[in-house]
Amino acid sequence: MVYCIFTYSEDEQLVQLCVQRLREADRAAVVYLADDARAPMRRVPNDCHRVTTRFPRGGSLNGMGAVLGVLDSLCWCMQHAGASYIVKLDADTMLCHVEWLQEHPEAEYLACEKLEAFRPAGNCYRITYEAARAALEYLQGRQRDGMTNPGWYWPEDQTIFDALRMVNRRCALVPYSLRLSQGMGDTIPLPAQLATASVIHCGEPVKDASGAIARASRPHVLLRMRILSDSIDKQKQDTEHD
Repeated sequence: MVYCIFTYSEDEQLVQLCVQRLREADRAAVVYLADDARAPMRRVPNDCHRVTTRFPRGGSLNGMGAVLGVLDSLCWCMQHAGASYIVKLDADTMLCHVEWLQEHPEAEYLACEKLEAFRPAGNCYRITYEAARAALEYLQGRQRDGMTNPGWYWPEDQTIFDALRMVNRRCALVPYSLRLSQGMGDTIPLPAQLATASVIHCGEPVKDASGAIARASRPHVLLRMRILSDSIDKQKQDTEHD
């Protein structure tokens, strides 16, 4: 399958682990790294295609500029690869199994559901070229007509999902209750459900000194990914020895 990861300089070490695990799950993976021209990575994993992007990232892919940039980049990657669909993957995510991404062939968009019902987890989703192009044209039309609600922060994952439904594209969400997608916190030993999850998000929020919820720093996320990667490798070794 074809994958696209949106990156910037602070993702460099995360991407190494993300791509390493991805290639173990899908040995035929074709990987595009949509790198931020304003803060590019110094080096990228071998056999990855680096695509320089110049759209505003909005901190973490927020804002209409970011949404349009993501859709346009996904369309470009699919055209370049000659692919009819692509998987968007976040650098702070471990994709351990890809079989679920080949299910629901009727769906033009496929993602896992968050804890909140009917809300997509944007760290990993599959989208077709036709659907991405339709969402892009719809949102460009809203922007052109001054209907983009400037007070709204336009999160990439939810905005694309809602736009697809507005233009009647076929969307599917894997129910949260199936536990296919999991978030990784800082509990040691690692929760048992991580061992069977297909998608593991290592960028889960943390509590700051005041107890307020805050975004995890990149070094914090990297530590989680290293711990998770070591755990997965050990599990594989134990299985081989049984």
